[in-house]
Amino acid sequence: MYYKRIYIIDGWRDWWVMEYRKTDQIKFREDLYPRFKYDPFLVQQYAANLEMLPAIKINQHNELIDGYHRLTAYKTTEVE
Repeated sequence: MYYKRIYIIDGWRDWWVMEYRKTDQIKFREDLYPRFKYDPFLVQQYAANLEMLPAIKINQHNELIDGYHRLTAYKTTEVE
């Protein structure tokens, strides 16, 4: 399964690239989400509206920076 809109943020450069990535390639690190609280209702809403979601953000190491609920919503659907 691919997430269609990914911003890759390179810490040494001030640019973003939009690419396709397999959802299983994206790593979630709890230390990057210190105030994180999972919301299953939000994931359900996002899963119903995938085409309207903004891009998620990952760094150059495929680590999720922003968009955990969006990524989870994408993983829960059968969309390729």
